[in-house]
Formats: sequence, structure tokens, C-alpha cells
Amino acid sequence: MAGYAAMRIHIQNPIDDPLFLFSREMWDAAAMSAGEVATDHAVTIGNTDAEFANGIAEAEALVTEIGVVAAKFPCEAPRLKLLFVTNAGLDRLAPFDWLPPGVMLLNNAGVHAVKAGEF
Repeated sequence: MAGYAAMRIHIQNPIDDPLFLFSREMWDAAAMSAGEVATDHAVTIGNTDAEFANGIAEAEALVTEIGVVAAKFPCEAPRLKLLFVTNAGLDRLAPFDWLPPGVMLLNNAGVHAVKAGEF
């Protein structure tokens, strides 16, 4: 498909916080709802330090939460282009001098606005 390139995506679950664990079933469901843009990606999901090390070595995109980033970066991430942190606020990670050069950092700001407003 024109307009996007398949990526190697690694999703790293937090080791010590079982509240927001991401599963293959969750990825598959999200990918199905996203259509063709979600096809052809090589996706790994890690739950341990060893799985993080293996995943980050090849990952072009990393999806994780703030605690994993704080614990693991800086690290060798030779192919990383995009780091998506599932938390809204990233203040805990400042200053951002740990971020590899050229890597785009994204957060989840605004995603909970409607629910928070209802609360």
C-alpha cells in the first residue's frame, strides 16, 4: 500500500505494574479496526528485561509506558525512529537528553479528555 511503510514495532509491558498489560489479542483487535495501515508490521510484545533487550535492538517504533522509559533509557536503540509513551504527561522524563537523536517522542495527551470531563 502506498503512503506508509511496514515497521518493526515493539510493545513493552511494565515489569512491575500489571494494571495496563498489552496482549497480542489487543494488538490484533486494534489492527483489525485500523484497516490496511495496520498490516504488514512486525510486532513483538515484551514482558521481561530480556524481551525488552531483544525488541529494542530491532525496533523502529517502541510503545510503552513512562516507567519503562525512565528505567531503560538511555539505551542502545539503533533503529528506533518513534517512541510512543502511553501516558499523557511526560514531565517525569525531563530533561529529554536521554532521547536518541532523530527519534520522535509521542505521548497520549488528550486521549482521556472526554472521559475526564464526564468524571
